This record gives sequence, C-alpha cells and structure tokens, in this order.
Amino acid sequence: MNQHLQTILNTIQQNESLTAEEKSSIEKSLKDAGKELDITAFKLERTEIVKRTTAILLEETIAELEQKRKAVEAQNRELEIEGALERIRASAMAMHNSEELNALVGTVFTELTKLDFVLTRCVIMIYDPKTNDARWLMANSEAPDKPMNFFVKYHEHPPNLAYLKAWQKRTLKWQYFLQGTIKKHWDDFIFSETELSLLPDFVVTGMRAPDSVYLNASFANFGNLTLASLEPLSDEHFNILLRFAKVFDLTYTRFNDLKQAEAQAREAEIELSLERVRSRSMAMHKSEELRSVVNTLYGELQSLHVNFHVVAIQLFPDNSMDLHLWLSTSDGMYDDIIHWPHTDLPVFHEMYKSRTTGTMLEFTMSETATRQFFEEYFKLDAVPKERKTAIKNVKLIDIAGTYQKLTGIFLMRYTKGSYSPQEKDIIKRFSKAFEQTYTRFLDLQKAEAQAREAQIQLALERVRARTMAMQKSEELEQCAVLLFQQIRELSINAWSAGFSIWQENDTY
Repeated sequence: MNQHLQTILNTIQQNESLTAEEKSSIEKSLKDAGKELDITAFKLERTEIVKRTTAILLEETIAELEQKRKAVEAQNRELEIEGALERIRASAMAMHNSEELNALVGTVFTELTKLDFVLTRCVIMIYDPKTNDARWLMANSEAPDKPMNFFVKYHEHPPNLAYLKAWQKRTLKWQYFLQGTIKKHWDDFIFSETELSLLPDFVVTGMRAPDSVYLNASFANFGNLTLASLEPLSDEHFNILLRFAKVFDLTYTRFNDLKQAEAQAREAEIELSLERVRSRSMAMHKSEELRSVVNTLYGELQSLHVNFHVVAIQLFPDNSMDLHLWLSTSDGMYDDIIHWPHTDLPVFHEMYKSRTTGTMLEFTMSETATRQFFEEYFKLDAVPKERKTAIKNVKLIDIAGTYQKLTGIFLMRYTKGSYSPQEKDIIKRFSKAFEQTYTRFLDLQKAEAQAREAQIQLALERVRARTMAMQKSEELEQCAVLLFQQIRELSINAWSAGFSIWQENDTY
C-alpha cells in the first residue's frame, strides 16, 4: 500500500472513537484507493516507457528519413551530373568534323551552368607538344551561345608558364589565382598579340573587368579543361570539374580520329592545288604567262581558305634588290609585271633580309608605314589607277612570304593577326613548288633559245649554200624565194623578202 495511505490507516486504527465496523470500512476504502494508485502508477510508468520508446523510434525514423532524403538528393544530383556527362559524350560522338569541337565547349559551359556553377568562362586548351603553342576553345558568360576558338602562340607570361608546367605533370586538380599586374600584363598580351584580339569588344571588356580571377583546371594528355570563376570552386564543384575533364579526355579520341582524317583530306587537297600550280607553271612557254600562273595561284590559295587579299610571285633577275612582281587580287586588275626600284621602305629591307637569311618573311606595317607604302606604290606606272579607289581605306598590311633561290611568293592581307602555322606551311610549300617549276621553265627557255639559234643558223646556211651554188645572176631570184621561205619558217610574219643591189653612183 502507498506509504501515505498506510499512515492514514494506522491513525484510524488507533482512533478509539470509531467502531470496528467503521474502521473496517475505511480500511477497505483505503486499500482500494491504494490499489488504484498502484495501478495508476503502473500505467504512468508504462506510458512513460512507451513515450521514451516512441521518442527513440521517432528520432531514429527522422534520422532515417533525413538519410533517405539526402540519399535521394545525392542520387538526383548524381543523375543530373551523369545526364550532363552523357550529353557531353553524345555531343562528342556526334561530331562529324573537328570544327564541331567549338560547339562542344559551348555544351560544356551550358551543362555546368545547369549544375549551379557560377562561371565567367569555360576553356578547353589543346597543346602542341612540339611547339607548346595552344588552341583555346572558349565559351564566355557574355555570349554563351557563341563559343569561339583561337590560336595562342607560346609565350613566357607567368600564367602560361604555370599552365605548361601543370600540363607536363598532368596535374588533375589545379588552381591559379590570376590578379594584379600579372593579370593586366597577360590581358594586354593575349588581346593584342594572339588571336584573342578577334574577340568581340564586349567580351574583351568583360574579361578585363575583374581585378582577380580563379583559374580552375584539370590536365590530361591533350591539354586541360579550365573553368574561370570570381570565387574559388567548392570541393563538390571541383570534383564535377574532374569528371567533366575525364569524360572529355576519353571523347577526345573521337576528335583526334576526325582530326587525322581531316588532316589526310587536307593534305590531299593541298597536294592537288600544288599540282595544279605545277602543271600551269610547266605549261608556260614564255615569261609573260606568269600572269596566268599567279592567277591560278590566287585561286588555289582561296580554295584552301587561306586568309589573304593579294598574292605575289617575285622574281630576282641578276639578284637585284628591286622588286619584280606579278600580282593577283580579287579584282584582278594587274595584267603586267610591276617593276619597283629599290627604295628605303622598311618592307624592302625585310624582304631582302628574308631572301638572304632564308627565314620566312613576317612583317606587319603600321598605319603610318602603310600610308608611306601606298604613296610610293601609286607612283609606279604599272599600277592601275583604279587600285587607289579599291584600297583607299586600307590602314594596315600584314605580309607573310618565303623565298627560294630564283623566286619568292608572299601574301598580303589588310587585317590584324599572325598567319597561322598551317597558312605559313602552305606558303612555304607553294613557294618551293613554284621554284622547282620555274627552274624547269628557265631550262626550257634556254633549250628553246638554243633550238631557235640552231634554226636560224640552218636557215642562214641554206641561203648561203643556194647563193654559193649560183651559176648565173638570173638565179638570184630563186635565192630570194628561198630567203622568203626560210624567214617564214622562222615564224617571222613577213610579207616579202628579197635582195637589193645598189649600183655605184645610182641616185634616187
């Protein structure tokens, strides 16, 4: 019985004023109350146990649900990432030519943006292991739907050297903090000395604007995948970057296969163009036909998509420093060779230096130099007056050419930017091919001159023999007929031939 009820019961038992019957009734009530209290206490204890058990189960259930929620979120995130990667794989496998790699970097940028990346730029850099030059395929936040690619020559600015060092080590997880004067000097270089100068002005402005940028990259055999951001990437985002880089490294095999096939097709295309120029050169019978050769050369270079405005064949009679040029342009206004006596213009010195050293001519004229060039150029008699109108707005000339022993070929264009290695190689090959055929032409010309001299001597000998065989003066008429025949056989367009005999003291 409850202790308090027992105390009450003991007090009642000691009370003599109550009858035994009353005490028995009260005792019974107290015992019943005690039982009820015990039952209630038991129920409360059991309820408490149930509550504790339920709380524990509830906590476990909540934790389990939270784990399941996180697992579902992680699974959904994984599905999002895998879906993005699969779209990259599909885009890569669907490529039909290497130029579509441009679109692929745009796809990478879009997919990463969908995965909550905050990026300013996405760049795939492909390195040439021989020269350390690079091809940048870039998608920009300013124009994400217009990815572009640019040739970036090797240079020794710190960011580029850091990139090359990481590429040589095939660093999987790499970050470079580009800031301050290093960023400014690198920006100045790439936007003036590389093809990034062709970027739209608003993209260049966007790239120059931040004082600092985080360059986050993962390197593989081909180069790297770089993501540029204004804040450091989180661990999760960097891991996603690594996965994207790995997928691209695998799909790059597809790109290489396409590139090799295109290189073979390109080589066949170049060889066919070279053969056309060789054939036209070998068909020459006289030097004036160089006009047709240079026009053929212009057309073949155009068909190879070389970026130029004027092509010139340069001849070196007697190793002169003067320019002897056959030119071809889009308007085809040049019909005769241009003889330009040596002047003190810088381009003359650059051409002569290139000829004597054997190095390739690469020369860009400033606006002032271009104006001086045209002032002298328009003084030449062989330059059509119509050219002044055609090129009056030209402010810059970019020249690339290569020279052989007897000839040279160079291209001129009126736009800024270096000629690509592929364009330089084509110029060298065309120059070499034309040198070989021009040497053959000179040999033929010499042989033709010897044959011509032999024809003349034979004709002279026939006339001598006939005149020496005369027995009487009347036979001089037959000699005159033979003389006329021999002159016509020498392709001299004469309408008569004969002898004139002057008597002494004859007057007319």
